[in-house]
Amino acid sequence: MNAIDVLKQFPFFRSLPESERRRAGDAARLARLSGRACFFRQGQAIDRLGFVGRGSLRVFRVGENGREITLYHVRVGETCLVNVLSVILRQEACATAQAEGEVVAVILPGTMVRSWIRSSDDFRTMVIASLGKRLVDVMTLVEEVAFRKMDQRLADFLRHRAQPNSRIEATHEAIAAELGTAREVVSRLLSTFSQLGAISLGRGSIRITKPELLPNERWGAPVTKSQTPVRPRR
Repeated sequence: MNAIDVLKQFPFFRSLPESERRRAGDAARLARLSGRACFFRQGQAIDRLGFVGRGSLRVFRVGENGREITLYHVRVGETCLVNVLSVILRQEACATAQAEGEVVAVILPGTMVRSWIRSSDDFRTMVIASLGKRLVDVMTLVEEVAFRKMDQRLADFLRHRAQPNSRIEATHEAIAAELGTAREVVSRLLSTFSQLGAISLGRGSIRITKPELLPNERWGAPVTKSQTPVRPRR
């Protein structure tokens, strides 16, 4: 996978004039991140824009108490809104972008990005679409934090992250960072789910054994082993 292969995944790039695509190819730099390497950090001045061609980035903020909360994820064929705004507005990043495993991205200089904002309708459309999508992501996060109980949020996280074998590879600390809570809270809730028989806990992994015993919006708190959920009468 080279830089042009990555950029071709973005519709705006395919619509650029041939001369502009060649100029981008000459200026592009291929970046490879592994583990939990940071692409940029909160408070850092950035004058380059990344386009993800493989893997995903987790974008999160760190509070004054050191606790993290995930804002959104940047996946293949996407670019990071925090990164875009930092480059266009020439401001420090308001969040951190960190690799989730192996990531391949193309890096383009800020001067080129700012020129596309002025000259390319398709690039402006991509930026506006990204703004809309991330606004929905953050509004959903605010709603989750403000109105939903942590046990329901944790249960949803487990359901969404479970692999086909119902296994989740994640530490309690990583889950806490994703949900914006303390590791002790996650450990306590996972222990409760385990006692109910909903999950089994391993070293750095969780397996969902009985998803019906996990809390959800309909049933509320997890049922005990001696309880059977009864559907409410209409």
